[in-house]
Amino acid sequence: MKCSKCGGEMVEGKVYIGAGATTFFMGGGISSGSLTFKAAAWREQVVQETSEVFPGHYCDSCGAVTIETNRPGLSATDA
Repeated sequence: MKCSKCGGEMVEGKVYIGAGATTFFMGGGISSGSLTFKAAAWREQVVQETSEVFPGHYCDSCGAVTIETNRPGLSATDA
């Protein structure tokens, strides 16, 4: 897959929100969180919860990441 930002070749992998050992020990347990997207005319929309794993791609040339979520139509929920 080509990167839409720089045209470089992207590496296929998985995208997830994880907690490392430091977060686990210093935080007193497993942290939870979510990846949120906010556009100018939108409310904040949760794209990914902590427990979810989605297919994605990473561009080693520019650092761009794509995430293939199961949440289409987020803009339709805005009023």
